[in-house]
Amino acid sequence: MEVAGMGGKVGLIALRRVAPRRTRASSSAATEQLQECFAQADRIASEKLDNLVVQFEASEPTFFSEFEAARRIGQAAARSVKEKQGTLALPIAA
Repeated sequence: MEVAGMGGKVGLIALRRVAPRRTRASSSAATEQLQECFAQADRIASEKLDNLVVQFEASEPTFFSEFEAARRIGQAAARSVKEKQGTLALPIAA
């Protein structure tokens, strides 16, 4: 086989070598975008929805209390996830 004929194949091999890195970089960027989307949704819920639901406290008390309960659960779960980020589980001493 000629050296000139190998040029295209060498290029294909080079592309295949960097493909996993591109996939990881793309996945990492998507994860960052997802985190920002969740943060934006949390801001909307805190700044808008929480204030709008107050008007239903007297007229729809069941709806109001269920909404409040769901928000408390969501906030507790969000805190739990943030507290766990960056920590390692330590083995339990025998």
